[in-house]
Amino acid sequence: MLRAFITGIGGQDGRHLAPYLHQKGYDVAGLLRGQDFEKRELLTREFHYVKLYEGDITDSGSLIKVLSDWKPDEVYHLAAVSYVPLSWIAPSHVLEVNVLGTINVLEAVKQIVPYSKIVVASSSEVFGNVPCPQNEQSPMRPASVYGLSKLTDLHLTRQYRDHYGMFACTAISSNHESPLRPPCFVTRKVTRSLARIKCGLQDVIRMGNLESRRDWGFSLDYMVGMHQILQQKSPDDFVLGTGISHSVDDLLDEAAKAVGISLQEVLEIDQSLLRPEDISESRANYAKAAYTFGWQPETSFEGLIKMMSEYDLSLCNGRADDMVVKANGIEIVYPGRETYAQAVS
Repeated sequence: MLRAFITGIGGQDGRHLAPYLHQKGYDVAGLLRGQDFEKRELLTREFHYVKLYEGDITDSGSLIKVLSDWKPDEVYHLAAVSYVPLSWIAPSHVLEVNVLGTINVLEAVKQIVPYSKIVVASSSEVFGNVPCPQNEQSPMRPASVYGLSKLTDLHLTRQYRDHYGMFACTAISSNHESPLRPPCFVTRKVTRSLARIKCGLQDVIRMGNLESRRDWGFSLDYMVGMHQILQQKSPDDFVLGTGISHSVDDLLDEAAKAVGISLQEVLEIDQSLLRPEDISESRANYAKAAYTFGWQPETSFEGLIKMMSEYDLSLCNGRADDMVVKANGIEIVYPGRETYAQAVS
């Protein structure tokens, strides 16, 4: 039986990837920071089949110890500081975690399990403001420290592939969302805020740039793509996305429609929420992934926002039942009210 190891298993993507790999017949293990006691409790309830290791990607010793014990066939490096605005506030922290962490993971794989296949999560933020749609050959001019860190990860992965012959790949993924997104991300901020307004728990929603356009997709679709990347005969880099962009204004309209409210009286523009530099549009050309291994996003933008809005309405109404979504041939469970605080922490 194949063994998979996931860094960042407690994040949104890890919590989609783990059940997908389990259903594929993998033994799954994941790395969880030692101080995340509440998240460990949550993951233990969700994934009885996952072996959880304590450690940190910024500590090479813990990675070497874990890989020496688990000896995975496939490594999925998802752990990162992924909140773009934070990279303007704490740039050295973001670079340390994202870049040093990736070096540590690649080095540990090279030293302990050089036969393992590894895919590193990169981001469409590496492109910055370049013409759309963006593919693997597009210029890369990141507009944030986060984007710079993921571009560095991309080049590091390529170097380990070229210099050491490792089966090292990257997934250059567009924005991918789900009910597990923390509320600091714009998609979840919108669906959660409008659900709270609908339920009388909040009066207004404050937003910044409404014209910015993003290629938003469903997290599970991208985890399926990362798995497929590692099933190829040779390592490579692939852009994943939906190929369709929507504005923040579109996002607001879709979420308002899903919860049944009018935006006119609840939307306020707050200039303090504007970023120092913003990407006007991000839109993927995923033709290489589609041609090479037949990858296609399964969930539409409208279906994604409806799913997230229904989940947030359920939480605001105090319902404790879990929400189960069937996608990509598996069931994904989103925790009910009693685990809500842990799920968004």
